[in-house]
Amino acid sequence: VYTHAEKYEQALKYANNALKIRERTNDESGIANAYTVIGRIYMSQKQYAKAFPYFDKAMQIRLVTNDKYNIAYLDNYLSDMFLQQNQYHKSIHYA
Repeated sequence: VYTHAEKYEQALKYANNALKIRERTNDESGIANAYTVIGRIYMSQKQYAKAFPYFDKAMQIRLVTNDKYNIAYLDNYLSDMFLQQNQYHKSIHYA
């Protein structure tokens, strides 16, 4: 909600709090979800250099757990992110 309202500081605060909770409980899927949300918040701000590492961390978890459904979502986010930067070759790769 905060991301859509462009209240990015609050969005990051809640996403980082969720990440801490997931880390304390060793919830790998939840950790990957939190990384994805943080990446999307940065992507919404066009801070792609900050977004990519979070998407990458999420992807590493998804690959290890063979979570094809969420791998596909991450590929879509990465494709969109590179498209927004006019990096068409990378965008097509992830698409």
